[in-house]
Amino acid sequence: MKLFGAIIIILATTWVGFEGAKRLSERPKQLRQLKVAIQSLEAEIMYGLTPLAEASEHIAKQIPNPLSRLFEQFSNKLLTKQETAFEAWEESVNEIWGQTSMLDSEKEVMMQFGSTLGQHDREQQQKQIKADSFSFGERRTRG
Repeated sequence: MKLFGAIIIILATTWVGFEGAKRLSERPKQLRQLKVAIQSLEAEIMYGLTPLAEASEHIAKQIPNPLSRLFEQFSNKLLTKQETAFEAWEESVNEIWGQTSMLDSEKEVMMQFGSTLGQHDREQQQKQIKADSFSFGERRTRG
């Protein structure tokens, strides 16, 4: 019986270790995907003159889960509810954040990014997106 208990403990801790390692290895990948998504959002807004909801829908189709769900939910909230862009972004981030491998400090940056969406003209929005995109690149290297 003791041997069986020891085996269960070893298997459980091994599984927890593998899950933790998977999460750590996913984080840089998700940060890169997020940076690309934000740059794509900039291109859609600046050069495609695409509305925010439609641009988010396009981005959702270009990136893998769980980040695609973030942009998909954001787009749906903008299209179906009478909310500000920030409220829709905040709800979307809160709903999917537990599915990502990113840190709480990165969530704060995401919320900060969302607070500027739809608040400025195209040029100011572009400057803000570039600044936030740079911020995610820095986080990836500092981790």
